Amino acid sequence: GGVLRSIDGGVTWAAATTQPTNAFVLTFAASGTTLLAGTQNGGVFRSTDGGVTWTAATTQPTNPFVTSFAVIRGTLLAGTNGGGVFRSTDAGVTWTAIPRQPTELQIGALAASGTTVFAESSWGGLYRSSDGGDTWTVAASPPVNAGVVALASDGTTLIAGAFGRGVF
Repeated sequence: GGVLRSIDGGVTWAAATTQPTNAFVLTFAASGTTLLAGTQNGGVFRSTDGGVTWTAATTQPTNPFVTSFAVIRGTLLAGTNGGGVFRSTDAGVTWTAIPRQPTELQIGALAASGTTVFAESSWGGLYRSSDGGDTWTVAASPPVNAGVVALASDGTTLIAGAFGRGVF
C-alpha cells in the first residue's frame, strides 16, 4: 500500500522512501513542484522531491478525511468527508476552513476552471463558486441517485463521473 512512483512513464514502479503515515491515499494533486496526497483520516501530506518523501502538512484540515483537491491559480482547495472545503495559500503547508461553506459538508469531488470551482456533495448536490471558494450556490442537481464521485473541467465543460452509472 501507500504511495508508488514511476520515473519512466509507468513501465516500472517503486514505493516512496517516506510514506504518509496513513497509507490509504484517496487523491493526489500537483501545484508547481509540490505534490499533495489526501488520505482517509490522515489529512494532507506534501512532497517537494517528486514523491520520493512525504511529510504531513503543518496545519491540517480539522476533518482529516480528504477526498479531493482543486488548484485555482496557486491556491489549493481540499474537499473533506464531513468537514467541507479547506484552503491553503502556501503550497499545502497550512490549511484553514473557508468561511462560507457549501450547504452539504460531505464533499466527494472538486473541479476548478479559472476562478470557478465546483464541489460535489456526497448527498447528491452540486455547488458552484465563482470567486475561488469564498461563496457557494447550488449549481444543479445531477441525475437522481447518480452517485457522482469525480468531477473534471476543461474550462468550458464540466464532466461528472458516477459510481456504476458512467459519465454525465
